[in-house]
Amino acid sequence: AMLRSFPNVIFTPHTAFYTDVNVASMVESAFKAVRAMADGEQTPLEVRL
Repeated sequence: AMLRSFPNVIFTPHTAFYTDVNVASMVESAFKAVRAMADGEQTPLEVRL
């Protein structure tokens, strides 16, 4: 929970495989999750500490 209190910390998902399609999907998912959290919305990618 302490890490969440820092304004310069962003949690991103772990990714384990790399193809052009998968990288694009991972980037899109991460950006959508960050935007949702910034807007105060919940995201299924959020890890609650």
